[in-house]
Amino acid sequence: MLALKIHKKSLSFPAYRFYFHFKRPHRVIMTLTNDTKPKVLVLNAPGNAPSDYVAKLKTMVEFHSIDQASHDVVARRIAEAVKEKGPFIAFVVFINWWSRPFPWPMDEALIGPLVETGCKMFSSGGAGYDFADIKYMTRKGVYYANTPKMPALRTADSTAMMILQALRGSSEREGDARGGRWFDPSKPLAKDARCSTLGIVGMGNIGKLVSEHMQHFGMKVIYHNRNRLPSDEENGAEYVSFEELLMRSDVISIHCPLNESTRHLFNRQVLNRMKDDMIIVNTARGAVIDEDALVEALNSGKGTRIYLELFRE
Repeated sequence: MLALKIHKKSLSFPAYRFYFHFKRPHRVIMTLTNDTKPKVLVLNAPGNAPSDYVAKLKTMVEFHSIDQASHDVVARRIAEAVKEKGPFIAFVVFINWWSRPFPWPMDEALIGPLVETGCKMFSSGGAGYDFADIKYMTRKGVYYANTPKMPALRTADSTAMMILQALRGSSEREGDARGGRWFDPSKPLAKDARCSTLGIVGMGNIGKLVSEHMQHFGMKVIYHNRNRLPSDEENGAEYVSFEELLMRSDVISIHCPLNESTRHLFNRQVLNRMKDDMIIVNTARGAVIDEDALVEALNSGKGTRIYLELFRE
């Protein structure tokens, strides 16, 4: 079984590093000779991983890689790899977020040939797993591993930067200055973090770090989660209902996962219940927000600034 362990080195870059190790099941040990390594299929060679870790990993397993493409093309490449190079004990995804198309979803049509030939471990870097067919994997008795803590600090840092930019209007001011426009009275005035309330939707690894960051800037932090955190994990944040969060927040920062219950969570009705001068920062999946409803709200004068890290597609 492929096991992923994240080791926190320090709060300076790089904050997290991957450490890979393999725990081979007894039945595999019995069938392997001393000269045989377990085989792992990789989507995209791990080019961004530290070379020393990749070299160490290659002493433990036999790597085979395929390139990123559309779902149908990757499905065909997986089937060919299983037939020509398999069987594989694990399928590891190093997705290239800057290269489209993505091969999602990770469903039976994509990974079925791996599952049917004994592959038990599927993994991908990152916190989100909305692209993985967890129901299918559960039914087949295979495992999926994500790395929820790996991107947390960097995402929280980016979120804090966007919140401050939104409050101060710094991106707009820079654009105005570059265009020779030194003052535009039609633009909304900057807000002071110390006089503002931040509402966090989804108080997981990233949400907790964002709360910590923004309290250092004097913001009052409230949050809503499926379940309230233990008091020793709230670290000064106040738990409130979703309805109260909408009414009280000057800035709403979204960090919930994308699933059936959160898709278009921020729809027309929810947006209308927020403050007229609200600010939204979304570093979660784009589909958490109904983009059509958001555009409609902005055109009607609702909201001042919206920062989106991802879009619906």
